[in-house]
Amino acid sequence: MWRSRRRGKFESEGEFLEAELRKPPTGTRLERQGEILYQYYTPGLFTHPMRCYCSLLRGLAPGDSASLTYCQCSRAFVQTYWQAALGRPVQVDLLETCIAGAQACKFAIHL
Repeated sequence: MWRSRRRGKFESEGEFLEAELRKPPTGTRLERQGEILYQYYTPGLFTHPMRCYCSLLRGLAPGDSASLTYCQCSRAFVQTYWQAALGRPVQVDLLETCIAGAQACKFAIHL
């Protein structure tokens, strides 16, 4: 996975995380509070704004919401992404999503 190669450019996990916090991947925002990294996706701010990245829910009408159960694949994607980048297991919690009414999808990555 390309993220693990990017991680290889840094001597320590801490240096890597600091670089990610300064310049996160496009479409995301990262915040760190202690040993928890919060990752936000805001699909409405992309060049082609959308309600959700998921093709199943992208067309969900404004004002309609859906169960967070639909977003467990996104949680698993975020978990796989960070496990590859850090080279170790991490726990990821799904906190908020656009389809449930939030302005951004929010995940907690337990470092």
